[in-house]
Amino acid sequence: MTMTEVADGVHRFSDAYVNFYVVEGREGLTLVDSGLPAMWTPLERALQGQGFSLQDIRALHRAAAEACR
Repeated sequence: MTMTEVADGVHRFSDAYVNFYVVEGREGLTLVDSGLPAMWTPLERALQGQGFSLQDIRALHRAAAEACR
């Protein structure tokens, strides 16, 4: 998994098939398009590398959830 800062405070996490984003805010982090369950461990490691943890995630936005039905 790679992490790229695409804008100030906006980080894209990606592998060969999936992209999702973490947005830094005043109250904590927002996770956008939460990826797949198998990506949570790599996400946790990447967040720790930036000084964050999963506990810093305050909101989850699943933008594509309806398109997957």
